[in-house]
Amino acid sequence: MTVTEPDGSARRGGPAFQVTLYTGQGRPVRQAEASAGHVLLSTAALPAGLYQVQVRLGSQVLRRQLSVQH
Repeated sequence: MTVTEPDGSARRGGPAFQVTLYTGQGRPVRQAEASAGHVLLSTAALPAGLYQVQVRLGSQVLRRQLSVQH
């Protein structure tokens, strides 16, 4: 899974953004921080199912659902 920062502020020297992937029960299973405008999280070793993706940039938080299928 690749998460790309839409406004590009990290590429302009802005703050890094953080991505956390949670199970359906709310347990974090992957986490990464990116300052280059994108981050890659592997889902290959995760069981198939629904996950929550949280992207945080400063005080802004975006949450989306992710379906992992193999």
